[in-house]
Amino acid sequence: MADPLSIASGIAGLLSLGIQVTQSLANFYIAYKDQDNNLAKITQNLKNIQGIFRCLHVAVQDHRSKADAQEILKEAGQATHKCEEIIKELDMECRKIQKDLAPGFKGRIQVAGRRAAYPFRKSTLQKLEEDIGEIRANLSFALDVLQLKCHDQIQDDILELKTLLERTNASQVSSTIRAWLMAPDASLNHNAACAKRHQDTGLCFRYVECQFNAIRRARNRNQLDECLRALPRDLDETYERVLCSIDKEYIDDVRRVLTVLCFSARPLTVNELIEAHAVDLNEPPHLDRDGRSYGQDDLADICLGLIEFAATEDDNGQNSLIARIAHFSVQEYLQSDRILQQNSRRFAMRSAPANTELAHICLVYLLEPGFSVEVLSKRKLKEYPLAQYAAGHWFHHYAISEEGKPRIEKLVVRLFTGKIKPFATWIRLHDMDRPWNKKVDYDRPATDIASPLYYAARLGLESVLKSILATGTEGLSVSVNAQGGRLSNALQAASINGHEKVVQILLDQGADVNVQAGDYGSALQAASSGGHEKVVQMLLDRGADINAQGGHFDNALQAASTNGHGKVVQMLLDRGADVNAEGGDYGYALQAASSGGHESVVQILLDRGADVNASGGHFGDALQAASSGGHERVVQMLLDRGADVGVQRGQYGNAVQAASFGGHEQVVQMLLDRGADVNAHSGVFGYALQSASSGGHGKTVEILLDRGADIDAQGGQYGNALQAASCSGHEKVVQVLLERGADMNVQGGHFDNALYAASINGHDKVVQILLNQGADANAQGGFFGNAFQAASFNGHDKVVQMLLERGVDANAQGGYFEDAFHAASFNGHSG
Repeated sequence: MADPLSIASGIAGLLSLGIQVTQSLANFYIAYKDQDNNLAKITQNLKNIQGIFRCLHVAVQDHRSKADAQEILKEAGQATHKCEEIIKELDMECRKIQKDLAPGFKGRIQVAGRRAAYPFRKSTLQKLEEDIGEIRANLSFALDVLQLKCHDQIQDDILELKTLLERTNASQVSSTIRAWLMAPDASLNHNAACAKRHQDTGLCFRYVECQFNAIRRARNRNQLDECLRALPRDLDETYERVLCSIDKEYIDDVRRVLTVLCFSARPLTVNELIEAHAVDLNEPPHLDRDGRSYGQDDLADICLGLIEFAATEDDNGQNSLIARIAHFSVQEYLQSDRILQQNSRRFAMRSAPANTELAHICLVYLLEPGFSVEVLSKRKLKEYPLAQYAAGHWFHHYAISEEGKPRIEKLVVRLFTGKIKPFATWIRLHDMDRPWNKKVDYDRPATDIASPLYYAARLGLESVLKSILATGTEGLSVSVNAQGGRLSNALQAASINGHEKVVQILLDQGADVNVQAGDYGSALQAASSGGHEKVVQMLLDRGADINAQGGHFDNALQAASTNGHGKVVQMLLDRGADVNAEGGDYGYALQAASSGGHESVVQILLDRGADVNASGGHFGDALQAASSGGHERVVQMLLDRGADVGVQRGQYGNAVQAASFGGHEQVVQMLLDRGADVNAHSGVFGYALQSASSGGHGKTVEILLDRGADIDAQGGQYGNALQAASCSGHEKVVQVLLERGADMNVQGGHFDNALYAASINGHDKVVQILLNQGADANAQGGFFGNAFQAASFNGHDKVVQMLLERGVDANAQGGYFEDAFHAASFNGHSG
């Protein structure tokens, strides 16, 4: 039988090895702790584990001389021995990380690569951290057993230690430690770590990463020695070397890839990038998959660490692999002036030519015969992965491209004037007339698509417009007044975006300036809404009816006033616009300008005779519109011009109620100072106090109460202020109202009482406040009969429990469902 000394020696040896391993790991990660914030935490944990190993080592040594510990140490030794192989494996892997054990040059490169990437894998660090936590918990408990328990309980303590040790037997430890020691898996998703690096990693780590990439490309000892002797001074020099080391045959390919990734309007998938590279822009431009296609690995190889790939989710929640520039500093360098002074200047990038290239790629792709002449389908989109990007963003790139681009202009003209299928396919993929529709409209009939003339006018494509008017589309003539699209016709489409030259062409070609149709009713209203002064002037000069009714704003003056376009307002008034013309959402131009807080426009309209008390529109009058938005200076201007502070009309009933709902304290004070009745009864909320309470505006509530508001006034949607606050869950306002003497059991309003209002919406904190203040839990009223039934119907368990604890009658009859059980069951809350 082995003696305690030999048993303890075996355990001590294993603990010594544990000390060495943790020390080695800690030393390794300390050297790199600036790479990631998590490493500092892991390093500290490794130090803590090392300390526990040392304490256990001392404790085991103390038990070596105790005869009665023989069996204990034997059992502990047997359990510990099962882990010996794994701990030794851990030690071996640490040595591989720290020391070049493999002979020759390739072995050294392999170790360098392993140290550069593997120990910092997110999964590696996360698993290591989890294992450290488990080991620390077990060892700390074991240490307590050995050090703190009395000698009489030694057998029980060692039994516990045995159980703990058995928990980390060979099979379990093998599956956990081997998992994180395993060589990096090529299929491992390390993209989350890459994303984190973009946010948190400094340029220093990027520099180190680039040097490791350079080391990996060395093919022999001399190349390695040269690489190490001539390390670049900074990232600029690093990127210069990388770009200059690209094989001559790949320079154009790499430049295309970098251009596309740096200037794309959104992140591109790998498949989209591959397709973008496959477009040959040489005459005749075409998609050359056979001659220009690269695979994902090929792109990574030729770009020498300048790009990377990351997993993400698309708009439909599907997994997708995107390509991106490896680090923001790469793009910054490529677009900087510094690169122009270096040997890598051929890779310098500027916005205009880069966007010209991208627009060219997109247009060639949309016009690709294999894609554009066939019926659009999901299968076809899968076959042509860049199609949606090209359809949605070609104009974005075109609009900011270089001046004088005849090759691209020809392609745009082809898209609009050639065969109708490419044009219709583009609109089905991305219709700017329907920006809310993000889905591909595969089955949209061509008859439902506005004419190419309409879209050319909307985009301001002067040369395309001329070509369409001169030759038509597919040989057919086009009417300048053709109807179609949300804006009805080409003139309105051009006017809304202020395309002066296009408007001029259309007018010269006989466009009807007074056609009444479309979202804006007329071209003049469209131009006025956008504040396009020159277009407004052109339209007026061509006889546009300045007071024409219709469209979203009903007339041009209200359109300009709504959006605060003072110069257009002045122009329209000078040309005879009716300052008090009625119509539209705001009723009058003055109310429209007041709602937006456009002080200068309000001043112009008042000076030109606008009726300050004109009634109509959403807000009833200008004062209520300004008060609702909290526009203090406009309110002051209107009051100074005689606005009636006490008139009752509009959604809110009066200006004080409108200001109170928005919590605009200064406006409320201003109106009250000008004689507004704090208890005036009208509007959806009935009273200003109820309006402020519904919005949860505690300070406004205090102001109204201080100025004499009736705290229990009955009326409006909620019946009273307390019920309004309770319904919306505004705890502080509820507290203020109760402290000021509000009657919590008063009946009335949509919910009949405050407790019912809070209960039906699950506002448990408000329910608690009301119950603490003595609210009647069994009060009858409302659609459901009582608060308990209302809470039960909506499944508000916490409120139900509160009410039960306060003695509510769970079997009370009344309401639509007669009792709470049927109310809960009807809505599926049977638990």
